[in-house]
Amino acid sequence: MKLKDLRNKMGISQQELAKKINCSQTSIYRYENNLAEPDIKTLIDLAKVFGISVDELVGADTPMLDLRKFDPWNRKIIDTIKNLPPKDAERVFGIIDGYLRNKE
Repeated sequence: MKLKDLRNKMGISQQELAKKINCSQTSIYRYENNLAEPDIKTLIDLAKVFGISVDELVGADTPMLDLRKFDPWNRKIIDTIKNLPPKDAERVFGIIDGYLRNKE
């Protein structure tokens, strides 16, 4: 986990980070030195502090799409398509693909 690098880039101490996520400085030290692993709630809190996804925080090769980076209209489109049954989502993508091909 790249916690120490992120904390240093932000210019905050272990104590300051601990205060932001409501844990002890000792816990931050242990996380940074691979002596302990944060639970999921702590990972989420850390990701929020650094403005990144949990995937990015733990160094996943392919970070998940961070919907916070999209404007409300695009988030609504993504959420709507995400909640469609697979066949309906395919139809929507077919319509979009057809539209884009005819536009060219």
